[in-house]
Amino acid sequence: MQRVVNKIIEALNSFTDRDTMWSPFLYLRPDKAEQISLRHLMKIALYFGLSYSGVYVVLSILVKENLEFSNLLLVPILAVPLYGIAFGVFFMIPWNIRARRLQLDKS
Repeated sequence: MQRVVNKIIEALNSFTDRDTMWSPFLYLRPDKAEQISLRHLMKIALYFGLSYSGVYVVLSILVKENLEFSNLLLVPILAVPLYGIAFGVFFMIPWNIRARRLQLDKS
């Protein structure tokens, strides 16, 4: 069972190690041995959530005619916390497990 968990952690970390995953906010990616704090997670969620929801809103305005303003406003409001939850569960936890292991290996 532990072997399966380790393979999942490795797969998720190999995804987060890619520069394209962090684009255009590559500077937000911490060092592999550095844990992602909750504060840093909130910053990541804010940057990615607002930028991707902004693109969605602009494209929605360009494509559709009858859009309610409240629906367009709801997208960024929901995108930031949902992105934070998703990133926290799928990427922050495996990242921090690897960071702890790397820190232990150093000492």
